Amino acid sequence: MKTRLTITVLAALAALLWPAAADAGRNDLFGQANAAYDRGEFEQAAALYREIIDQDGLSAGLLYNLANCYAATGRTGLAVLNYERALRLAPADADIQANLALVRKDGGLPEVVHPGWQRIAALLPADGWLLLATGGLIVCSVLLLLSLRLTGPGRRLLLFPLLFCLAIIGTGLSAAWIGYQSWQDCVVINPGGRLLISPFAGAESRGPIREGSLVRPLKEHQGYVLVRDRNGRQGWIPREEMACIVPVN
Repeated sequence: MKTRLTITVLAALAALLWPAAADAGRNDLFGQANAAYDRGEFEQAAALYREIIDQDGLSAGLLYNLANCYAATGRTGLAVLNYERALRLAPADADIQANLALVRKDGGLPEVVHPGWQRIAALLPADGWLLLATGGLIVCSVLLLLSLRLTGPGRRLLLFPLLFCLAIIGTGLSAAWIGYQSWQDCVVINPGGRLLISPFAGAESRGPIREGSLVRPLKEHQGYVLVRDRNGRQGWIPREEMACIVPVN
């Protein structure tokens, strides 16, 4: 009986201490990555940040740090990719936006100028806009049910709140659709990328495409992807020469 009690107590202590030990390990790994970055050992720092991401998943802060490492080593494509991924999680972060603009400029990439409606959509993640539209729909439903119980002036008083809720629903759905559309974008990560006229090795080239360029995939064929860049050019590139901003498993 005493032996069983001792084993039970030890198991309970291990269960309590295990999460604390795991957190300490992650914090230590994060500290090592930051220290390596401060020493200018950017490749080592990037490897450690990737290890943390593999263990704990994606976060805007980790993606931002990883992108900084790639930017410091001149890997424009991977830097743009990870800044863009960080922006999907924190679309209003000024530091991410500034570093992304800088790495684009240094890489000779054209400045991305978004129309006003896209800038509005970027204020929240797509899921946030969808949640806002859902909230508006719930409030709108409650107001409609309430209006059935009212007559005359009381019902007319609900007209403005109903219109306001409908505007929220429309704005939220539109902004969420815009946000989800941008999730299809990919980034060219090969420094010597070229757009091909057909999806075959040795196919004629339509011209170069810069590392770090944003492209929209259209279709895939035998390891090649037909893409369209921001200038409207279309062509095929090998699948391994690009990476989607939203990782596809």
